[in-house]
Amino acid sequence: MKTISIIGAGISGLTAGIYAQQRGFESVIYERHSVAGGLCSYWNRKGYQLDNCLHWLTGTRKDTELYQLWQNTGVLADDVEVIAPEIFMQVEGNGERLVLWHDVDRLRSDMLALSPADRSEIENFIKLIKIFSKTIFPCQKPPEDMNLWDYLRLVWKMRKIGRPFRKYGKMSLREYANRFKHPLIRKFLTAYFPHFYSVACQLWVFGMFTSGNADLPRGGSKGVIDRMVERYIQLGGKICYNMEAKRIGVKNGLVDEIEFANDKVIRSDYVVTACDLHHVVSNLLPEFSWDNYLTEHYKTETEKYPTHTSFNVFLSVDFYTQALQYTSILEPELLYINGKEIKELVIKDFNYEPSFSPEGATLLQVIVNQYEDDADFWHNLRRYEIEKYRTEKQRVSEEIMESIENRFPEMRGHIKVLDATTPATNIRYTNTYKGAYMGFAMTYFNKKQTHKGTISEIKNLYLAGQALAAPGGTPNAVASGKFAIDRIIRDIKKGK
Repeated sequence: MKTISIIGAGISGLTAGIYAQQRGFESVIYERHSVAGGLCSYWNRKGYQLDNCLHWLTGTRKDTELYQLWQNTGVLADDVEVIAPEIFMQVEGNGERLVLWHDVDRLRSDMLALSPADRSEIENFIKLIKIFSKTIFPCQKPPEDMNLWDYLRLVWKMRKIGRPFRKYGKMSLREYANRFKHPLIRKFLTAYFPHFYSVACQLWVFGMFTSGNADLPRGGSKGVIDRMVERYIQLGGKICYNMEAKRIGVKNGLVDEIEFANDKVIRSDYVVTACDLHHVVSNLLPEFSWDNYLTEHYKTETEKYPTHTSFNVFLSVDFYTQALQYTSILEPELLYINGKEIKELVIKDFNYEPSFSPEGATLLQVIVNQYEDDADFWHNLRRYEIEKYRTEKQRVSEEIMESIENRFPEMRGHIKVLDATTPATNIRYTNTYKGAYMGFAMTYFNKKQTHKGTISEIKNLYLAGQALAAPGGTPNAVASGKFAIDRIIRDIKKGK
């Protein structure tokens, strides 16, 4: 029986392990921490379960290829409850409110009532959301294995999306928002996503949510990972925890061994790296010739392929409140991070998951978008001035809490900081490039690229992880794990 060693027990690694076991391999996953999950992270604080990953799960609609993949990995099933939040997000300003409802026609009605002068643009916006809701995420085969007929079928199924995608894939959120006269609609279109995202990417997310294809499986990130681990173990797989890979040894064009931080060395027929791509190619592997994708994304054209990250603070409220209703965008009061004024706070409540909080209480997560220079700021502060780092985390957390108390006076004296994470936290626990929790952004100024998932100089090494295709996230993570095993089987059949 051929053996596969998988580095990393996040979504990509667990998927690779599940498919390896199902296809007759003997696999072992090596995870640097004491629990699985990677960036699909969760932990407990003072009786609260903090979820730092899952805002939605693309592929919750049963008629999609992605649903079948999630089903095969154990994440979704007939007996797994899927929560369909009524609201994706809401923004407010000057006493007015605008909500992205699950019901897109309700959104249309609200927008028209808010700004009749924007009727033409609103009608087009709603039409575009409905068009983008038909987007297909193909995951039956790796892209390079799709034949002409596969592509023709895909093009036919997405024939109404192609032209809008090309047009709005080259348009910035700010440019599009400026088409609208009402300031709250402009804010609605620019407040949630990082500023360099394309309109097409936003329309895709809105389309997935309003069509029921981006809902939430019960249990959040912990539920997702627990079910994947259970499926993998049931199939005969094995996870070795506290095993941090230190070096991948290559000899005669093949991975010869993997050395770990505890000095253990293992060998196998094939290796799948399901940890951060930059960490793999920069730190684990010996020097090799980087392909165009790696060179452009990590060396020569990094400004064309930005990433983003976040500062997160988790807050407890000692009573049950529905003041924020899933996800709200609020303006803080004079908040600065890394010398830059913060204009928006994304505030999420977890009332839809009662088990995340003690009875009668509310859990909030506040997310502040951060960028690569912010990641460097936090990382260097933690590395060289740890006390200043802790003080800065505390300052930002307390000022965010104060902004919420000022907006919701009934919370004053009832709200406490449970924990806070920075981009440096992601780097510390997952080695992720620039502290990013997603892959490379789908911007309006570059062309989306997909990595082939292999390195030509190393024949038995296969890559998995969200950084192989923009914009990353759970869909690309789970698909990349499957594709890694698909590629191994293909190469075996070809006698490689």
